[in-house]
Amino acid sequence: NSEQNIKPGTVEGPVGNIIDGNINTMWHSKYNDREGGHDDRADPKDPFQVTFDLGKDTSFKSFSYTPRQKGVNGRINHYEIYVSQTMDELNQMIKDKKYKLKGDFMYADLHPIYVNFSSPQKGRYLALLSVDHDSYGTGADFSLYEDYSPLPYLEIRSTSFELDYYEFSQTETSEFLTFYYKSCTFDNIQY
Repeated sequence: NSEQNIKPGTVEGPVGNIIDGNINTMWHSKYNDREGGHDDRADPKDPFQVTFDLGKDTSFKSFSYTPRQKGVNGRINHYEIYVSQTMDELNQMIKDKKYKLKGDFMYADLHPIYVNFSSPQKGRYLALLSVDHDSYGTGADFSLYEDYSPLPYLEIRSTSFELDYYEFSQTETSEFLTFYYKSCTFDNIQY
């Protein structure tokens, strides 16, 4: 619903850059009037929305989002994902906030961020929304995967786990407090 320009082959701007396989190009929401882009949002605080027509019903279990490779403005921090069979259904799901997945991206670097759905998804249309944004939206790559993705970097807070027990030990020069947590499943992976 917003792009700085619509010229294919441009390094910054067109939404097609987010699926061109080149992380050195990027989609960027409209930020000025010099390049002929558009911003179809009714209010500047409305989410940025990138809608994908997959051409046919497609099954997938995970996705990745790669942030822009230079600069940080517009990085998607808070997202919602919607999946449907028709465009009308997709628009209604967005209106009713019936997302398939909602979360926050935790950046470790400029690498892709992989996210697993809690159950397999199937649909022709998918919408990625950037919510509670910094007034811009950007992305270098967005990809879908048929299988669950092993997560190369995952920050899990200890509050996500239930404490099982802890041990205290000491040496002549140090004291140690070790926490042991009960196992749990996070993003379809057992920890």
